[in-house]
Amino acid sequence: GLVLPLRSWRTPTLPRPSPRSLEVVVVADPSVLKRLLVVCILAGLALSVYAALETMIPSLQGSCTVNSYVTCGKVAQSPYSYIGPIPVWTLGVGGFLLLLALTVLYLRTGEARWLGWLWGLAGLGLASSVVLLLVEVALINAICPVCVASYVAELAVFLVVSRLRLATSHARTLPPA
Repeated sequence: GLVLPLRSWRTPTLPRPSPRSLEVVVVADPSVLKRLLVVCILAGLALSVYAALETMIPSLQGSCTVNSYVTCGKVAQSPYSYIGPIPVWTLGVGGFLLLLALTVLYLRTGEARWLGWLWGLAGLGLASSVVLLLVEVALINAICPVCVASYVAELAVFLVVSRLRLATSHARTLPPA
């Protein structure tokens, strides 16, 4: 019969990843972080405006319906889509517009106080996003993909502002060279 050497029966070993390939790249350049912040805010604003349009133009709700659980329509038509007479999407549109205004003030002046206000508002927006996601999952029993995407944009804004605060606070506390 045919006899093969023992080593040919072993599973081939894959090269181990180098420790360098497992590193997470953390952006620390304030100019990059500032641009990223604007992009995240504009994305969140666009998603919030789209959510508003879905509420006003029900035919748009079909564009984000995947099944009976992942659907914008069920969320938009629930009683939880309003806080009193105010539609919840106004929180997103208004919040992202306010974040944009604070960002413009920060970018024009470079004053740390505007960055502090941005961080506080982004934290409040993130907390609101978590509450709204819990309402979708626990009370409405449906997920709106557009809403979830805006929550992710809010998370990104918070993370970028937090990193920007850290990057600029280190720059302020370093001794002169």
